[in-house]
Amino acid sequence: MKWKNLKMAFGSFFFALLLTIGTITVYAAVVEGSWGEYGPVNGYYYQNKANCYSRSPYSTSGVFASSVVAPQYGGTCPAGYEGLMARLYNNSGYLINSSSWYFNSSEASSMEGIAPSYYTGGNYYSHGITAAYNGNGYNYYYTFKSPVISY
Repeated sequence: MKWKNLKMAFGSFFFALLLTIGTITVYAAVVEGSWGEYGPVNGYYYQNKANCYSRSPYSTSGVFASSVVAPQYGGTCPAGYEGLMARLYNNSGYLINSSSWYFNSSEASSMEGIAPSYYTGGNYYSHGITAAYNGNGYNYYYTFKSPVISY
């Protein structure tokens, strides 16, 4: 009789363990800024925004700033017409990290770049810069600041 109860207890425990492991997910908080619009620049209209993530698809720790640039009305723009730099700030306004400048190397509809930070406590926001080719160089446009995220 004791062996049967032990088997049942072990089976119940094992089933509960598998059920628990199967429902564990990595949660990523995201705050998105508002879209800003600009143009025409060399015949193209653009939109940009800044996002901030408590986790990223690329890592499971830290805070990430993201900048996005895209043609305003859909479609694509030629290689080299879009650029961006993602920048992460703490709530006191100090720059924590920034990405390099990224430019589209081929015809593109949108681009996103990230600036990671491995700080684990505090409040952060994203405030990026985007670039649009004007025929002789680039015009630069700040994104709106993202809302603050706590991590």
